[in-house]
Amino acid sequence: MVLAGRGERAETRGPGAGAFVGLVLVHSGPDGAGEAARLLSWYDARARIAPREVPCGCRREDGHADPRCPHCGGSGHRTVMENPDAKFASARPVKRWQDWSLSELADLAAGRCRVIVTPDGEWHERGHGSDEQWRAQARDLLADHAHFAAIAYEFTSPDDGENGGMA
Repeated sequence: MVLAGRGERAETRGPGAGAFVGLVLVHSGPDGAGEAARLLSWYDARARIAPREVPCGCRREDGHADPRCPHCGGSGHRTVMENPDAKFASARPVKRWQDWSLSELADLAAGRCRVIVTPDGEWHERGHGSDEQWRAQARDLLADHAHFAAIAYEFTSPDDGENGGMA
């Protein structure tokens, strides 16, 4: 996928199945890519966290764990290290804007963009509201962060097994 900037011709091909586009807003300067990687690591399905116990889900009708369960061995709990905040399985930067106009990125955000990550690490995602609600939210986020650089990413969904996602 190619995203066009001012005076460039846009390629019409969008992200593949299970993929989505997002903008990451970072401080201007040479370490913008490093800052984006740090912000995105919080939402990466590949990120491992400290082990924690979670219910296994192998409970039988009588309320007891299945003693033959291959995941918990009958304890009813299993240890996981998956990121509970995972939003994507992979991220590939596709374009960076050091200086941008609000209308330029607001148009992109209103169209193909599904998420905007702000410099404080907040993940703002197009929800179940209308396109107009997302357009207004995206424009407000971009206006509030107009002095930051923007990096567009193509993400694959964590549950997209075909594109390297995590099941």
